[in-house]
Amino acid sequence: MKEYKTSLLIGILYIGALIFMPFIRSITVITLIFLALQFMFHGAFVLIGARADRVHRKFTETYYATLSALLTYAVSAGLYFISFHSLI
Repeated sequence: MKEYKTSLLIGILYIGALIFMPFIRSITVITLIFLALQFMFHGAFVLIGARADRVHRKFTETYYATLSALLTYAVSAGLYFISFHSLI
């Protein structure tokens, strides 16, 4: 149980911050939207098939990966503040 003490403490502190601090709640929801959009973006390349392999490699091996991640995070923040902000 001793090896889990730090992890449990961090988890309890995060859940407390999630409940009582709106800033942490907003960042968490934006990050969840970002992860969903990122999985859909890369999943679209998988669904397209072999033709998209070269394009997907270009995204993951160059600066396009950073650019796409930043743009996806911006889109997720925009989605949050346009639609989900009033609900949460």
